Order: sequence, then C-alpha cells, then structure tokens
Amino acid sequence: MSGSFLQGTRVSLRPLEEDDLEFVRDGVNHPDVWKSVGGQAVPTNLEVERTFFDDATHDDETIQLLITVDDHRAGLIELSPIDWVRGVAEIGFWIHPDHQGQGIATDALETVTQYAFDELRLRKVAAEVFATNEASQRVVEHVGFVEEGVLRSEEYVDGEPIDVLRYGLIETDT
Repeated sequence: MSGSFLQGTRVSLRPLEEDDLEFVRDGVNHPDVWKSVGGQAVPTNLEVERTFFDDATHDDETIQLLITVDDHRAGLIELSPIDWVRGVAEIGFWIHPDHQGQGIATDALETVTQYAFDELRLRKVAAEVFATNEASQRVVEHVGFVEEGVLRSEEYVDGEPIDVLRYGLIETDT
C-alpha cells in the first residue's frame, strides 16, 4: 500500500487508489454498512465504483481518504461536497464491520476535521447520521459535533422511514 497522507493516533489516511476499489465495493455492499449510511441502498459494482472514483479524482469538491490500521484497509472517509466559497464541507465515513468498535472512526474523524480546519481553511464541517445509527452518533458527538436538526423520515432502512440527524462542527468549537 502507498504511504500515509494524514496520520491519526492509530489510523493512517491516504488517497483512495484504483487498487482499493474492490475493498470499497465490498464495504459499501455489506449490509452492516449500507444500512447505516445514506445513498447506498442500491448495490454497487466495480464499474460504478470506478466511475465514482474517476469523477472524484478530477473533482475539487471531493477528498476521499482510505482509512488504514497497521497497513490494513479499514474504511473510508470523505469530505464531499466542499463549498470553498462558504468554507463548509460535508463529511461521511464508514468502517468495515471487521474493524468496527475499535475507535477507528473517531480517530479518522478527528484527524480529517483538524485537517479541514488547519490546512483547507474551512470554518465548518457537517455530518448527517441515521437516527438508528447510535454508534455513529457517539462518534460525531465524541469529536465535538453538535446536533443541529432532524430531517424527519428522510431515509428508509428495512422498509421503514427513519430520521436523519444533522450535526455540525465549527472551527471555533475545537
């Protein structure tokens, strides 16, 4: 694997490469992942992942980083879209089920939000979390994100409408 771009306490974050696409495809298709993140209810194949990768690689509104632990792929975190004029970005992340519950998401989120504030000069990072995803709620709240609102019945999981919680972290909060 290629070298680290950002280093957290435990995680290394590096740009997503084409040879990571099978891991990403398998991760986003895993029921424990797609049922907990928005926009993934439709199965993804390698061609779709490759197209998304190609588009994101040439897009200045997206930064995708592979999360690794001890040189093993563990998940993905991204800033997208980045609104450079307003200084605001959305952040999203997922951790492969084999690596969940180990503090990896928290470390990756802390590392990327600090990068967003210090290096990208953003003033706010926002996240949306399924109301049914208590683990991700704990992660964003632990990092300092504040709940800003509820999008009622915004998504579906297992045929049931669920709320999505909107969180925000402002640079001055850190």
